[in-house]
Amino acid sequence: MGTCVFFKDEEKYQGNYVAKTSFGTEEVIASGESLESVYREASAKGVDNPVVFFIAPDGVSHVY
Repeated sequence: MGTCVFFKDEEKYQGNYVAKTSFGTEEVIASGESLESVYREASAKGVDNPVVFFIAPDGVSHVY
């Protein structure tokens, strides 16, 4: 299984939530420790349905 990269500089967002306008873009529009604050920041920037996800710290796996 290959590595999937959602955007550049992914390592600087480890342990944080990240918002983008869609899965197809690389631009991060908001980031932070709280899901709610990241969603609100993205919404305040005019994004109606931001894509928000958590970037696990290096070496930590998440199963959804």
